[in-house]
Amino acid sequence: MILKPILAILLFLSLSSALVAQEKAISFGIKAGPNITWLDRAAQMDYRKLPNKAMLAAGATVYINVNIHKFTLQPGFAYIIKGGRTTQTFINDDILEDAYGRINLHYVQVPVNIIYHFKSKTSGWFAGAGAYAARGIKVTFSPSAVEGYPLYGSQKQNLESYYKRAIRFGGQNNDTFKAYDYGINFLAGRRFKSGLTFNVEYNLGLNNIENINYSPYKSTRNRTLHVGLGYEFK
Repeated sequence: MILKPILAILLFLSLSSALVAQEKAISFGIKAGPNITWLDRAAQMDYRKLPNKAMLAAGATVYINVNIHKFTLQPGFAYIIKGGRTTQTFINDDILEDAYGRINLHYVQVPVNIIYHFKSKTSGWFAGAGAYAARGIKVTFSPSAVEGYPLYGSQKQNLESYYKRAIRFGGQNNDTFKAYDYGINFLAGRRFKSGLTFNVEYNLGLNNIENINYSPYKSTRNRTLHVGLGYEFK
């Protein structure tokens, strides 16, 4: 399984960098901001291109200042919502029908990034890259139309209740999405002397989170563009 070696690499980077640091300095911070998030889905049949959806996410980050020139190791922990507007298939009296709407994938995510500081570690511009691993904890789907016909009132509520039971994370064939996601990160931003930070981050999901059963999609991968403000406690 590809996820296990990635998790091992993340753990190795965290432990080894902390051990080799000549001046072990650890600080804590928080960051939050909006996500522009969408699903990269390859269809098994002809499906129209669907728009993206902006969502909100927040999390906490641990900054480990490794004493290697201008580099910093930055592991973190975050609660993040991914997803987008898409089409999901459901069974209605033994007939497959397509519901169009908004799907939210809730994850607990652990990133590890290596940051290069262009000026100093206390202020100035920075850029970096790394990897992340995430565990899905909840899926919600809010349908707005079925087979091109808008949903209203009790019909919409009934279908939402159906998807609340039917769509879930897991490792079985009848689960909609795989429980784990992983990918790579690219980020850049600026840190101010006050401790305030601004950053832009892109998460490129590598894992196909789709469980193939009666889904019209043969692959689904997460894509997230995050713009956030943070604060590092001194």
